[in-house]
Amino acid sequence: MRDLNQKLKRWGLGILAGSILLSSSVSSFAQSPADPKKVLRYVFPVAETGFDPAGVHDLYSAHVNGSIFETLFTYDYLASPAKLVPRTAAALPEVSPDGLTYTIRLQKGIYFAADPVFKGKKRELTSADYVYTFKRLLDPSLHSPNSWLFDGRILGMEALLKQAKKTGKFNYDQSVAGLQTPDRYTLVIRLTSPDQNFPMLLAHQPAGAVAREVIEKYRDKAGFVMGHPIGTGPYMLSRWTPGSRIILKANPDFRSFVWNFKASTPEDQKIVKAMQGKKMPQIGEIDIQV
Repeated sequence: MRDLNQKLKRWGLGILAGSILLSSSVSSFAQSPADPKKVLRYVFPVAETGFDPAGVHDLYSAHVNGSIFETLFTYDYLASPAKLVPRTAAALPEVSPDGLTYTIRLQKGIYFAADPVFKGKKRELTSADYVYTFKRLLDPSLHSPNSWLFDGRILGMEALLKQAKKTGKFNYDQSVAGLQTPDRYTLVIRLTSPDQNFPMLLAHQPAGAVAREVIEKYRDKAGFVMGHPIGTGPYMLSRWTPGSRIILKANPDFRSFVWNFKASTPEDQKIVKAMQGKKMPQIGEIDIQV
């Protein structure tokens, strides 16, 4: 049990909460099976800075954001070596022979957590949300510490950035050759040069999708939404006392999945035995104190 707990801790809060390991081979359910009576109590040795993927880059904020926002891809951490698997994507990307074009198809029926900004309607995640998210990381006015993810990589983005620096305003509606959405569930990314590590960047937490209407409604003077994160992930921010306490509650509308991963070491077998076949996430509340 000690080995099991140590490995779970090494994976981070998102794994502990059963929120990160998603793959296209996992069966989905309509609603979260999280038990509200199950509470995970967790301690941060250092204070968080907030919960906007574009605005933070510290480890502990990222732990929380990983349970609220979802990237296109994540990792099967039990595989040896760890391998990339879909998260909100329906499959791994289709890559052109020259390595410059990535075609990614999203799962249908993924929704953002309920919020008044959506006016009582269910807000589905679409390919346009990822285009907005990626552009936002590069918006010069935000000075995002995570801009390195896409800086110099997206075809046609330099012209948009040059215009933004000249006018003082980033035009999110301007089409970019390297970020195209042929339909609601298809994202086409064209790179300036081949980069075999690019899919891994799409699994990095700052690339988790945000909704434009949430950002425009709740952003502060710096352009960030640190205290009102709304994502498609398994948890929602319920309470936040900066530098003191963070409470996450299970998103009742999150699509659940069955834990079904394979062991690659004897130590992993203990995890598989404990978790196999369980509907995830299991935990209803995460109570974090600094």
